[in-house]
Amino acid sequence: MGSAAAQGSGAPNLDDARLVAAGFVELEAVRVLAFGSVARGDASVGSDIDLVAVFDDLGDYRCRPDIQRRLLRRAGELSECEVDVWVTDRAEWARRTTVVSSSLEAAIADEAVVVAERGGHAEAVVDWQKPIGMPPDNRSEALRRLRDAVNALGEVENCLVDSAREKRAAAAGDDRRRSQARYERMAGICSHSHKTIESALKTVVCLGGGRSERACSLAELASNIPDRYQDVARPAMKPPNSAAPEQISLWSRAGPGMEQRPQFALDQIEATAAEAARIACDTAQALARHFHTAHDSRTLAADIADTARHIRHRLDESHIAPSAALDRPGDICSDQ
Repeated sequence: MGSAAAQGSGAPNLDDARLVAAGFVELEAVRVLAFGSVARGDASVGSDIDLVAVFDDLGDYRCRPDIQRRLLRRAGELSECEVDVWVTDRAEWARRTTVVSSSLEAAIADEAVVVAERGGHAEAVVDWQKPIGMPPDNRSEALRRLRDAVNALGEVENCLVDSAREKRAAAAGDDRRRSQARYERMAGICSHSHKTIESALKTVVCLGGGRSERACSLAELASNIPDRYQDVARPAMKPPNSAAPEQISLWSRAGPGMEQRPQFALDQIEATAAEAARIACDTAQALARHFHTAHDSRTLAADIADTARHIRHRLDESHIAPSAALDRPGDICSDQ
């Protein structure tokens, strides 16, 4: 099979991945693995080529972004396909795939396919005992996900305030532009609420030492949560929110500027945003209760409680009100 780019088919395949990976080896990667749709063989037109570039020893992990940019420039020279690459080294990859069962690396290791490997060189010296750049155990991985939830909930709060665009349009008496700007802000609430809930569910998967799948479907994530953490999934999964996980998951990659996202009338998206924000608050607060007494997470848990309180206060004061919007999707266009 030849390169999809060369054939003009648009759907990348392993030959495209090998072409790019060979370029990464020229830039001193010791091994390159493909994962995702290209590795599984079910890539479609527009799919990214997902790669992991493993180096011998990165030393200072602060160099990771620079190396990633250099690899992506090389990928652009070699292929017309979109490429996403994660940069790591042998020590970090080994620990994250064997010890940190909840890591992304562990989740993709089973499906990863080696598409390029350095040969003909002496074995490099690797410091296997060094602190790695990513969380070294499941508890640390859970704390990273907890911070993601805190940050996403903070973005929900930020989106509850009229944007500068809305204020300018209102001052100019331009109702069309004001409604458009308000719609974008509501879309932001939905997107950040999804991120909050997703991060919370992934946090408790990590706490339980489970496999943290890359899927953004809330229902799928909830199915992997240990029984003792089911209270975190309950706000999104319980009646009358039975349709909520599916509907909120539509916003996993949606937000201002995204072409493919659910399409609502303004009153529908306002109701959806309010309900999503409340579910995000309930989910985050349930998550915080599992951390509020631990010395390494008390501050983060307190941040969640404070932010959720302010969000609820703003929702109560605003004209955004929940309704049955989550149970009647209207003309939703899924980006899944």
